[in-house]
Amino acid sequence: MEDTGIGISQNDQQKLFHLFSQVDNSSTKTFSGTGLGLAISKQLSQLMGGKIGVSSEPDEGSVFWFSLVAEKASEEQVAVYQLNKKKLNKAKKLHFDSKNAPYILIVDDNTINRQVASQILKKSGIKTDLATGGIAAIEKVKNNDYDLILMDIQMPHMDGITATREIKKLDKQIPPIIAMTAYSMKEDEAKFIAQGLDDYLPKPIVTDLLLSKISGHLPQFSVSDNVDTPDIGFENETNLFKNELIDSSVLNQLRKYADTETIYSFFEEFELEAKGLILDSINAEKTSDIPKILSNLHTLKGNAGTLGIRSLEAQSKKIEKNLKEKKICNLNKDLNHLLKFFNKFTDRYQSII
Repeated sequence: MEDTGIGISQNDQQKLFHLFSQVDNSSTKTFSGTGLGLAISKQLSQLMGGKIGVSSEPDEGSVFWFSLVAEKASEEQVAVYQLNKKKLNKAKKLHFDSKNAPYILIVDDNTINRQVASQILKKSGIKTDLATGGIAAIEKVKNNDYDLILMDIQMPHMDGITATREIKKLDKQIPPIIAMTAYSMKEDEAKFIAQGLDDYLPKPIVTDLLLSKISGHLPQFSVSDNVDTPDIGFENETNLFKNELIDSSVLNQLRKYADTETIYSFFEEFELEAKGLILDSINAEKTSDIPKILSNLHTLKGNAGTLGIRSLEAQSKKIEKNLKEKKICNLNKDLNHLLKFFNKFTDRYQSII
């Protein structure tokens, strides 16, 4: 960023990136502000592996610069992003008429995923039913007439693909079955559809994409886009910096579809489950039980992503990737870092929600 203002001396440049620092600290200062902006920018740059700085001369203006570390997106990732962006733009504020509401079965062995998806759908005027696994889902479909089924893929006892095949053998009209899974590559989508699923939704759950997908399969149900779901922004700079612990866009979406008490219950459930998964993984590392660790990380990664807890999601992904590539030399250290991220989350999340 470049300006042609008053410029900054070499001595004053040293103060710029400190908390509550301003070049003009007199009671009659010409320019207002808290002095937090550049300090926050510095910390954000450092969190992203980068730096921030300034070049300036008095009466000549200033040039502010920053750097960050980022991975280059693949052509496939760019294409998926553009496609999802179009879908999200079409899906804003979808709401089904409660007098003619669709009936949807949510099949997922994970409590948090069931709770979050169910709350979103209920708030959108949809009637829901829940199944904790493939076997339970088959019995539910035998005894009920659903308009659509959301089917998790990776479940114990019976996976989503097997459950879908068994459901489609039933002697009755079967509704569309949409896969919900953390597998998110284009070839995974094609694979699931080839194996009997009717469509595909990646996890973690994205509210508008979920509703858009449902409305696309259920055009017979009337949909309104006049629902009052105001955006909830941050009140001040302090909130902005504090909320890096939980993705603000995810938290705001949850606030649109659930009250504070319900959101608290989501995070409390996550805290209990995540603690068990992490400690179980640390114990499994002592016996080199890699399959157990991978299973735990898969669940933790998905739940953290659904609730926008990015540090835990990213660390889980990192460890999972290393294990799949047979890189286990830093496993103990990486799992302990995961525990530290979790402890930081538990110490602070109640003051953020």
